[in-house]
Amino acid sequence: MPVYSTLSLPQVLKAKADEGWKIIGTVGNYAEATHVPVIPCAEFQWNKPTILVLGNEGFGLSDDVGSLCHTMLTIPAGRDLQPGIESLNVSVAAGILLHCTTSKRMKG
Repeated sequence: MPVYSTLSLPQVLKAKADEGWKIIGTVGNYAEATHVPVIPCAEFQWNKPTILVLGNEGFGLSDDVGSLCHTMLTIPAGRDLQPGIESLNVSVAAGILLHCTTSKRMKG
């Protein structure tokens, strides 16, 4: 799985979307994204080239990047988080999302 870095993420996302790629963002909860469908990561169908975009731990995805996403994934909590903790560490979230989406893809 390739990993990329760029100085203009919105520009790259627009170009890849024009090529037919799915642009998938992440949100901490369903209320954070109103312009696109929000689904649990276990329901995501990885059936075409996909870019998974993770936001930072404090503010999530920027508005310009979030507006380019076709779908948002969320990680359903197995239990309530401790008071004052609103989301998972981004590296933990990345590991859970990649495990969830790729293990399902490998089985399918």
